[in-house]
Amino acid sequence: VFCKLVRKAKREGCQFIIHTGDIIRFNDLRIYHYVYNEVRELIDEYDIPIFVLPGNHDTWSHHKYSNNNFRKFFGNLPFMFEIKNSAFVLINDSNYKIDNNSVER
Repeated sequence: VFCKLVRKAKREGCQFIIHTGDIIRFNDLRIYHYVYNEVRELIDEYDIPIFVLPGNHDTWSHHKYSNNNFRKFFGNLPFMFEIKNSAFVLINDSNYKIDNNSVER
């Protein structure tokens, strides 16, 4: 589904894509490796920036929160970016709370 949406976004002239979480079903290193390669290929093929926010499935494993796997593949969140005259702020709420740590510096 995500691949089809990226193709459609490119056809329609979108300048970027924000994936709002749950890019994987389980927080597992092997799954991250596979999904990251798929996303990387889409970015390379369609030349469109894709910003990925972590969802609860991306960060919770065995009843505890960890965004280590997410960061390993997708890096620290670009908490803000600008396109033309618009600013976009991305907030990580995958641990079900918003606090000072939700916006990475």
